[in-house]
Amino acid sequence: MTTPTDAERGFALTFVLVTFMLVAVMGLGALSVVMSDLHGAVANQLAMQSLSAAEAGLNYGVAQMTARAAEGTPSDEAYAGEANDLAVPPPGGSPFGTFQVTVRCAYPLGAVPPACHDDPHTFAIDERDLRVVTSTGFIPGRPGRARRQIEATVRRYTAGHGDLNIYGICGRDRVELGQETSVTADVGSNGDILIDGPRLSPGTVRLRVPRTPPSTATVQAITPGGQAAGLSGTYSWRVTFLEGRGVESGGSPPTLPVPLTSQHARLTNIATGDGTIIRRRVYRSLPDSPRGPWFLVGEIPDNDTQDFTDFMPDEALRIRIPGAINGNLTAAGGVFCSRGCANQVEGQITSNVHEVICPAFLPPPVQPGTKPAPNPIVQTATDQTVNWTSLHVGEDEVFTIQTLSTLDARLHIHLTNVVLERGAALVITGPGTVYLHVSGVFILRRDAMFGVTDLSGHLIRPSDRIQVFMSARDASLLETGAASVWWERGNRVSALVFAPNANVLVDRAEAISGGLYGKYVRLTQSTGIVLDPIEGLGSEKSAVWSTPFQYVTRWYDNPNPGP
Repeated sequence: MTTPTDAERGFALTFVLVTFMLVAVMGLGALSVVMSDLHGAVANQLAMQSLSAAEAGLNYGVAQMTARAAEGTPSDEAYAGEANDLAVPPPGGSPFGTFQVTVRCAYPLGAVPPACHDDPHTFAIDERDLRVVTSTGFIPGRPGRARRQIEATVRRYTAGHGDLNIYGICGRDRVELGQETSVTADVGSNGDILIDGPRLSPGTVRLRVPRTPPSTATVQAITPGGQAAGLSGTYSWRVTFLEGRGVESGGSPPTLPVPLTSQHARLTNIATGDGTIIRRRVYRSLPDSPRGPWFLVGEIPDNDTQDFTDFMPDEALRIRIPGAINGNLTAAGGVFCSRGCANQVEGQITSNVHEVICPAFLPPPVQPGTKPAPNPIVQTATDQTVNWTSLHVGEDEVFTIQTLSTLDARLHIHLTNVVLERGAALVITGPGTVYLHVSGVFILRRDAMFGVTDLSGHLIRPSDRIQVFMSARDASLLETGAASVWWERGNRVSALVFAPNANVLVDRAEAISGGLYGKYVRLTQSTGIVLDPIEGLGSEKSAVWSTPFQYVTRWYDNPNPGP
């Protein structure tokens, strides 16, 4: 047996010590990485908490101005923020965070309310109505490490008739007008506008769609000849072009309404197309529905003949006119058309606009009651508010709202939900204006009618005589498919529907008049939809402007605010 020498023993000891040192260094390095990740995670969590606190402060400041503006004697012009820091308490426990809110004037620079004035060198903007709200959020005990600042410019707005360029359809996330949808309305979106469904993949071949006939035909009532029975009701007609490959254009402008009493209709001066057009088709509305939808009644087998006699019975109408958009399109994102926007849109198209198309207006407050709404609801005072849990109309039932006989009568009805089952009808009588404040859903089942004057389905005029204000908040439609406003099929609606945070789904509607304002708005297979903004958000009767501080024009997030 060999005995280790002193040198060998010393080397072994040195080797062991070096090994221990390397292991210790590696352990310290790993610990350092872990601690660094931990500190990073904590810092990120604190940053998110402080950002949330700052957002809470910003909303608090705007809410304070809103509340002060709604007082009997408004005091919002003097609000300059909070003198002390305010806590954001969680549901029990210590404060989640704190925030500091200040409000200053846009002009003069650096001034604080109520010393806000107009800039004499600008004419397009009223600076006295602008406020710069700054909110700094921080976490208690970590003021140096967890601070976040948000700044927003808000505008005080009291609407006047025609002040804003309001759209018949406005979607804050997106507007989608699906196949076989024909809309007469200006359309706006803070995101994209899709015509005829989702955007086509690159390289997809698009058929050129013929231009829409530019003029209307002349219609004359004539005595029936032969065995065909006459038509009775008020009608309108539209014409389309067909080219050699069978591609059909959108419809011409509708003719003036023509009343028939056991008569046929003779169309003259029918528009002709260019050399690519080989046939034309004639479409007619249903009786007493001259604003659409329109259905095929016959085909002219050439591009020359300019007269046509319509004797098609109403019960034989089956095929709807192809979809087309008659109005201007404005989007902060893109505008995408499956068959070419120049062929599908009859108005001006503006995309990638650097402004808020559909402002972040706040819906009026909702205060539902504890009992179901009675049938009928009868107005008893010129300006009256009633509170119920829900308005539910059973299948084929009729629900009536009776307003007073004075033009300035206003009836506010607060509800949790509005649901009309299949074939149900909501009838409005009297000239007063009805405001429905709804906290939950607005659902119309198949063939339900909302905002009509009788059981024949005549829509109320003007459409702003009934306004529906939704306070529901929906998640992304593309992620969840959920919508608080859902009209199932064959519906006739006359109303302004204002649902800024709710998704709106309309399928195979028969007729809609008024306005649609939502988060994500999707219309599919809905022909002859006429949405008039003057009878909607731009109306003198509109109650959208119940709170003046609502329009965020600029938002700035400062992740490294000063002390």
